[in-house]
Amino acid sequence: MAAKPGLLLVGIGMGDIHSMTTSALHAIQNADFRILEAYTAKWSDDDLMLLKEMVGEFDYALRPDIENPEKILAQCQENSVAVMVIGDPMQATTHVDLLLRAEELGISYKVYHGISITNLATGISGLSNYRFGRPTTLTYAYGDWIATSPLEVISVNLQLNLHTLVLFDLDPTGLGTGDMQPMLPVDARKTMYKMSEKWRDDYVEEIESSDDYSFNFKLHSMNQLPDDLSQLPVVVCTDLGTTNQNLWRGLLGFIENAPVGNMHCMIIPSYLSEIEEKALNKWAKE
Repeated sequence: MAAKPGLLLVGIGMGDIHSMTTSALHAIQNADFRILEAYTAKWSDDDLMLLKEMVGEFDYALRPDIENPEKILAQCQENSVAVMVIGDPMQATTHVDLLLRAEELGISYKVYHGISITNLATGISGLSNYRFGRPTTLTYAYGDWIATSPLEVISVNLQLNLHTLVLFDLDPTGLGTGDMQPMLPVDARKTMYKMSEKWRDDYVEEIESSDDYSFNFKLHSMNQLPDDLSQLPVVVCTDLGTTNQNLWRGLLGFIENAPVGNMHCMIIPSYLSEIEEKALNKWAKE
């Protein structure tokens, strides 16, 4: 039975197709058209082939297609269109904006939530969910430019005794137009070293000159990071949600020892409670 015209924003879970809910699967199967959003996360070719076998043919949407969704929304006027998103669809601002635009045009919509990387990383690591602070994303450097905000987030969280979930970039171009290249753990280390150099060079001399409390708080929180960033404790999460998922615990300087897979993220732990320490010792390899 075909769905009524409108937009279906469907989270298909993390890792592989088996993490999708039955309601999400049925919604996709019954849609007139199917589109896979293909720039915020990535599945293996085998899983994409299995997805096609289970739900039927689908097109791909990249960042420009979602940020400028006129074509998709026009299709929703007379057809049911399932936009499939790896993870949970409401964790990206562009997807929230897509729903708001649909509502402005009087297009009906429904959201099917999915398992997200934030669910998996906090749950699988055994670290207390309520002790995670603001998450951040490590982006690739573009020429001489590199963002330093991820280090600010990590340092502030550490000052507040909170863990940090660090997501890894997928797109070296920053355009979201294809050629996805998920960041590897060794790439993340290289990026963090570059961030550290720029951050300290740009701001350390301004610590005493600013009267802004928030600014000074961020700068003084730099002291929470080791002077030698290679000594920063990390937990690398590899291919979460798949049969090959893995946790590696160690120092940033030895991150090349972490298992390499298709998708990665990282946790910067703060002070560990007794239970958290036992959980990491049990489930994370060193």
